[in-house]
Amino acid sequence: IVWSPHDTATIGLDYYNIEITDRISSVSLQAILDAEAAAGSSSSVIRNPVTGRITRVNIPFQNLVGLETEGVDLTGRWSFPIGDGEGVLRAAYSRVLNWKQADLVTDEFETPFGAGERTGDPWRAVAGFDWSQGDWSATLNVNHISDSESVGTAAVYDSWTTLDAQLSWAAPWGGTLTIGARNLTNEQPPCTSVTANALANGCREPTTDELAEGLTGDSPFYDNQKHDIYGRVAYIQYKHDF
Repeated sequence: IVWSPHDTATIGLDYYNIEITDRISSVSLQAILDAEAAAGSSSSVIRNPVTGRITRVNIPFQNLVGLETEGVDLTGRWSFPIGDGEGVLRAAYSRVLNWKQADLVTDEFETPFGAGERTGDPWRAVAGFDWSQGDWSATLNVNHISDSESVGTAAVYDSWTTLDAQLSWAAPWGGTLTIGARNLTNEQPPCTSVTANALANGCREPTTDELAEGLTGDSPFYDNQKHDIYGRVAYIQYKHDF
């Protein structure tokens, strides 16, 4: 649904409910190890014959996985003049209401993570401002991921907010020079554990409230499904149209 209350403003609302069967993917490592434990052995798990330690696990792509997901997306955009240029304010909100998958064709659809392995789906939002005038343009984005609760535990992971900025110049010979930075303020993601290894791995030291919730996540000690530990990433880009 898209509504335009004015010729310079639009508001959009999308709802999706998707089920995919026979999706090309791979069985999770945990599912393979669980199957080995149940059967006593597995051709996919190679172990040292002396120590019994795993030396290799074969995880091929297969046409066997199903996926169910449901969510809502809300967007808004408003453009207006700024001197001889133009400004645009925009915002986007996204919320996953349901996300399940089946590793095998015989499996029931379920949330594919055990206790403490992944946080429940939080909401995400992006607010941005675009400016352009003549050969110059700039973009500023504020990205927010809400706090979330670990599946199967009482741990609550803090929210994460980052800032992206970009400035571009369109050269008269058909080229465009862009400089910018992602995560401009170098924000670290929240840790999922309070161990020394976690704090040395690039995530943010837990707050007092987070410590009270009991963070027990394992390596990589942050939720790499939602966050990253790259920190500030500056870049320069040149593009030429022929």
